[in-house]
Amino acid sequence: MVTTTAERVTATPNVVTTPPDMMTLPPDMMTTTPHVVTTTTGAPADAASFPPALTGICGGHRRDRHRRISGGHRALRGEFPWMAMVLIAGENRCGGSVVSSRHVLTAAHCLWDRKTESQIPVAYVEVIAGKHTREAKIPAADPSEQRLGVATVVFHPHWQSGKNSHHDLALLVLTSDLAWTAKVQPICLPGPTTRMPSRALTAGWGRTNTRHRLVMLPKYAEVLQKATLDVYTGQECLTRFPTMDSRTRRKITDKVLCGVGKRHYKSFFTDACHGDSGGPLFAVPDGRMQYVLLGVVWWGLGCDVPGEPGLYLRISHFVTWIRKVLPSS
Repeated sequence: MVTTTAERVTATPNVVTTPPDMMTLPPDMMTTTPHVVTTTTGAPADAASFPPALTGICGGHRRDRHRRISGGHRALRGEFPWMAMVLIAGENRCGGSVVSSRHVLTAAHCLWDRKTESQIPVAYVEVIAGKHTREAKIPAADPSEQRLGVATVVFHPHWQSGKNSHHDLALLVLTSDLAWTAKVQPICLPGPTTRMPSRALTAGWGRTNTRHRLVMLPKYAEVLQKATLDVYTGQECLTRFPTMDSRTRRKITDKVLCGVGKRHYKSFFTDACHGDSGGPLFAVPDGRMQYVLLGVVWWGLGCDVPGEPGLYLRISHFVTWIRKVLPSS
């Protein structure tokens, strides 16, 4: 489910640990995260390029009849074990991707309070890995879920809210290690030989209705959703969608990927929406059985607007920074 996004700021790479007596928490800002699915082309990623801690276990790929899906379908339980839900003050704010036993990658604006122009204290931030439904019917009913606090937030050093949103990434350093299970595993990072696929998946618990539908109140996914998107590089996107809004056009650079879903009902298209920010865009390169993280849901002008692609930050441009943070934490 997708949404309009604004640039947000952050000063320090590390975060506060004690919450103030009162704090204004930001509503879910921006989004561009489609629900997801999968076909990809490209050369196999080089396992040697993945961080050592991830090699051999990242990107677990479930083969089943749901491998190719479009239009915002339900994901199978445990189908994408790197999916993480990012909570602010106990409420689902954004998506994220498990990249190591101690780190979750998400969008920086998810951890930023736009009203106070300050970072949300880590005491308010939690991560749930292994999650499938938005709300558990019975507390702690799903033993596959792992809910952890956040010790530190490491923002990309070049990100500044409202000024440089093309580096809108943050790594959440968890308070303890995740335990690897069938439903909790990391996703692979792209290597130097990983080529861009023509299609990819996205997933999330974001909004499932938009202003284009005759619905007044927002509706959010109760179960993790997935969708297939056609993927384009920044230059391909500018050429293919000449009528896109100038606000979208100005944000497209070589650090950005465009994702466009298929029409699923009259003029409605599969897309990411509010609540999907920070979630993954991923695919399985030809010749491999592991999913690779291609992008992070970043920006979108509305949800499922014809001619308006969703924008994703291209992770291959940020792998060096991610690798530096993992061992140092």
